Order: sequence, then structure tokens, then C-alpha cells
Amino acid sequence: MKFKDFCTFKEGYVNPSQKIASYFDGPIKWLRATDLNNSYVYNTSRTLTEEGFKSAGKSSILFKPDTIAISKSGTIGRIGILKDYMCGNRAIINIEVNQEKMNLRYVFYWLLNQQNYIQNLAVGSVQKNLYISVLEQLEIADRPLREQKAIADILSALDDKIELNNQINKNLEEMAQAIFKSWFVDFEFPNEKGDPYKSSGGEFENTQNGEIPRGWKVALVGEQCNVVRGASPRPITDPKYFSNGTIHWIKISDATASSSIYINSTKEFCTKLAIAKSRYVEKGTLILSNSASVGIPKILNISGCIHDGWLAFNNYQEISRNYLYHYLLNNYRKLFSIADGSVQKNLNTSILKNMEIIVPERRVLSLFDSLIQPIFDKIRENVVENDLLSNLRDTLLPKLMSGEIRVPLENEGRHQDEQLQRV
Repeated sequence: MKFKDFCTFKEGYVNPSQKIASYFDGPIKWLRATDLNNSYVYNTSRTLTEEGFKSAGKSSILFKPDTIAISKSGTIGRIGILKDYMCGNRAIINIEVNQEKMNLRYVFYWLLNQQNYIQNLAVGSVQKNLYISVLEQLEIADRPLREQKAIADILSALDDKIELNNQINKNLEEMAQAIFKSWFVDFEFPNEKGDPYKSSGGEFENTQNGEIPRGWKVALVGEQCNVVRGASPRPITDPKYFSNGTIHWIKISDATASSSIYINSTKEFCTKLAIAKSRYVEKGTLILSNSASVGIPKILNISGCIHDGWLAFNNYQEISRNYLYHYLLNNYRKLFSIADGSVQKNLNTSILKNMEIIVPERRVLSLFDSLIQPIFDKIRENVVENDLLSNLRDTLLPKLMSGEIRVPLENEGRHQDEQLQRV
């Protein structure tokens, strides 16, 4: 069955001027390709006001919940099932499925399985685009609705567990960040009696960075830990460094692809020959992106090589890894502002080493780590489980869609039992 026989298509046309501030930060969710995560889409990274939404005139259209969105340009073929009303920009095509003919989630998983094929259908000499006329001609196996649902249920069960783990991790990370802010920004850490320090009249002393609790100090990051930069084997295109590699090659894209504090896997691998030309870092290392997407801190749940777009930290003195992670996360804007370069920002080791950091009293830091580490451990556990679930889903997806694996339906199972009883 062709998509045009059971789908209706709409294009996003809402592209308000970025120069008009009153168009943004309103109640209307504005869907862009970067918001599509090959899963459910509940929220968008940017929102519009009613004024911004209506700036598209007659093209001011809201996409309905329980419809599919697909990116038509940029990173083509990214998809998502919308869980709320949203408007889309010009990079988005909305697909509304007639669910009397086809199961919505089955269609979603079919598109997910065909992503590479769909990407190759895009045309254009300067910028490739995917057109509705092409999507309309896509053909999908017309299976019985209950078989479609059974296939979608299996895959959704895996995705739902992944989504649940992601939500748990999000809540845990927010909890950890709230503790850090309360203790090390608002200075409401527990005093010797267990009461909030600042509210209980704790003493402060002046520094050039403002008041800090008495007994704490301001130091340079380079005085409190070792800061090293990654390296890339040259020439980067030499196959001896990457062909049939088995060592994780950790790139910025691996960080941006992960919503977690941890990097648990990489898309690329390098060879043992690359180690001498790169920088090998152990599992548990804190790293920070220093170019492109500047200022992203991540903790490695793998060992591997980092290229020159990363800085790595080790040999901590009076601070801990978990404290530094949150300090960097909380000072993202500062990191971005002190990075070199007007076109492409860059954080070199010298900048980071000379960045000032508040060093708390050892008792407070130890108590903080004792609270935070179990949270981090649970997050890491969920990240590992999600990778296993994702691999299982990716293995099952093409087999279920092709019919290589058949899902036994209730009546089929009963019929098979009856046949066995007759034998």
C-alpha cells in the first residue's frame, strides 16, 4: 500500500524572524529537525508566542498529537511521534496516519527501519530536500491491523522502557544539580549541626569573586587537577588509524547524541596504532568539549581515545571529579564567554587551567560526594541498560518488518494448539 492511500501530509512553514524577540519564548511548541529523536516528542527546544506563530500568515498550522514528523532537510529522515500540538519550521513534514487503515506506531517503525533508504530519496544540488511527492509513493506491506499492532507493541515495549529510564535519569540529574546549586551557589550546605549554613548565620569572607563561606578558598582549576587536551592521528584519513579498529574513538557527536552525563558507546573506533597519535583515557574520566559545541562536560563509561576537540581532567587535589563536573555544568555560560574565537569558539588548556574555581571545605565536599555518587551510579546503570535495549530493538526491527520473525497472534496460537491436540 502506498503512503498516499492512508496518510495526509503537511509542511511546516513557520519560520519567524530571529531578530524579533517578541516572537519567541511563548506557549507554542516550535518543532525543528533537531527536536526529532526517533522516538516520542513531548517538548521542543524553542517555543513561540502567538505573534511569532501567526507571523507565517495562512501557513500558521498546528500539527496534531499522535502524528508523525519527519525532517526534510539538514539531517534528513529523522522522525518522531508528536505527543502534543506543535507548529513546524520549513525543515519538517507532518504525516497524519488514517488509523483505520494502518497502525500509527507500525508506520513509525517502518519509517525508522527505512531511514537510510529515505535519505537517499532526497534531491538537490546545493541542499538536498525530501519532498511530499516522494513520501506519497513509498510502499509499505499491508499487513492485518492486529499484526501491525503486535509488531509495534514488541518494539514499543523496548522504547517505552528506554523512555522510562531516560525520564528517571533526567529526574536524578536534576536532583544532583539542585543539590549542587543549594550547597555551592546558595551556600545552604549543612553546617556541623546539619542546619543550612547561610540561613543559620554562617560566616563568610570576601574574595574578588564575592563572598564565600569562611574556610573555603578560590583557586585555579590547573592548581586543583591536571588538564590535558586530546589529539588526533594525522592524516586523519589514513585507514591504518581507523580501519577495523576496536578502540572507542570518542567524538563530540557521541556527546551530543547522549542526553545523559555519561558516554557509554561510540559510533567510530580506532586502531592500536592511533593510540600513540591520540590521547587514551580511562573509564571514569571527566572530559569537556573545547571546540564546536563548546563546554559540554561528560563522564566516560568506556575507555578510549579522545581527539583534539576534548579536554580531559585527572589527578584531583582538593576537589573531586563529581564536584568539577557540576561546576563546569553550572558555569557553561562563563566557559562559552571565555572561549577564544569569534567564529568558532575554542577552549584551550591554558584557559581552563587559569579558570577560577571555589574550593569547598573537605568535610562538605566529602558529604557532597557521598550523596552524589549513588545518584551517578543509578544513572550509569540505566544508561547501560538503555544501550542493551537499543541494540535489541535495532536487531529485531528489520527482522520484524521483513517478516523474518513472525509475531504469533492469539488466534494463530489457538489454531496451532488445536492442531497439536488432534495429532
